[in-house]
Amino acid sequence: MQTLPKVPLGTTGLRVSRLGMGVMNTPSEGRETALATLGQALKQGIRFLDTSESYGANLPDGSRLSSEELIREAVQAWGQEEELVLCTKGHGYEVDSCLECLHGSLQRLGLAGKGSDRHLGATPVRLIYLLHGLQRERWETVQQQDTVRKALRPAQAEGLIDAYGFSGHDHVVLQEAIASGWFECVETRYNVFNRNSRQTAGEVTPEVPTALQLLQAARERGMGIINMKPYGGNGMQPVLKMVASREVGLTPQALLRYCLASDNVDVVIPGARTPAEIEETVAGFHAGPLETTARQALEKAADAVTQMIGEDYCRACRHCLDDAGGYACPQGIDFIEILTLESRRKVAQALGLDVTPLQAAYAALSVKAEACEDCGGCQERCLYQLPIASMLAQAHVHLTT
Repeated sequence: MQTLPKVPLGTTGLRVSRLGMGVMNTPSEGRETALATLGQALKQGIRFLDTSESYGANLPDGSRLSSEELIREAVQAWGQEEELVLCTKGHGYEVDSCLECLHGSLQRLGLAGKGSDRHLGATPVRLIYLLHGLQRERWETVQQQDTVRKALRPAQAEGLIDAYGFSGHDHVVLQEAIASGWFECVETRYNVFNRNSRQTAGEVTPEVPTALQLLQAARERGMGIINMKPYGGNGMQPVLKMVASREVGLTPQALLRYCLASDNVDVVIPGARTPAEIEETVAGFHAGPLETTARQALEKAADAVTQMIGEDYCRACRHCLDDAGGYACPQGIDFIEILTLESRRKVAQALGLDVTPLQAAYAALSVKAEACEDCGGCQERCLYQLPIASMLAQAHVHLTT
């Protein structure tokens, strides 16, 4: 059994493996592969698993494969008496709903005991609980209902959780939540594609803090910092495969090592769908953080890709579909698939590659983008507030021309 170095998670008193694993997409390959992937992560020394009550996959038989339940099964099968840190997230922002969501996660994770006696089978478990995807309305609810003081702190005092915090993408809301001093942990995105994560971000809007400023503010307050989306989001994965021959250094391992070079994050949590991806991730970790010259070269390559697809692209994070109760397009449009195809088309065209396979994939979809009635439902749930309706209209033109 391998080990990975552990670091303090801010001033929470917890120690976590510097390399963690995001379990959002793990259920997508089915139960057997998901359990093998989680088992490989534990075998390779990963001791930080990040999940949410909303992460899972719908199976052909109509059932739901929950990532929390998969973690329970995988850890029980692992059966080691080595401490594991789990981080899960919930969509309860009022006092009662927060506690309801927390207890639901405790049940699905199969955790028994409290505080230092908490365990999952033979494995001691420390638990972090985050308010999932803070945006303006949710943040206002948390403040108005005094949810931190009335729900999260009592849960910690009771030994149900060891630390608490929030995740999110809205920089203004994140800035306010960090500045409140109410939270112990923050989970936010940091990757080479996000230019304002860098010291050399250039011109920025004064009213909107950069990712780097958020990380520094959280660090100054002693918060534990969890680095999500180190690869730029799910939508970037097929794009990276396309540009691999042109931008040679732009590999998942390099993207991970770029994040590891930052002193502003404690644990990096790349996702994985297969055991092979875990092996690649761990090998990248052991290669060590990128040196300055390599980081600069990677930034240049990443900027070239961003110029091809634009700053506003669908990350295929699926939060719009899975977040807080789920969502389905009234017209049955698979808008994530269409927007991902359009990103790939842009890159293929920029590189002089054949776009007809992408157009054929679009033609095979049962519902095309032209069916969009611009109801605004998807955009309302988009963490990045993308103009999805207009993006779909443009994608339809380009994927049928």
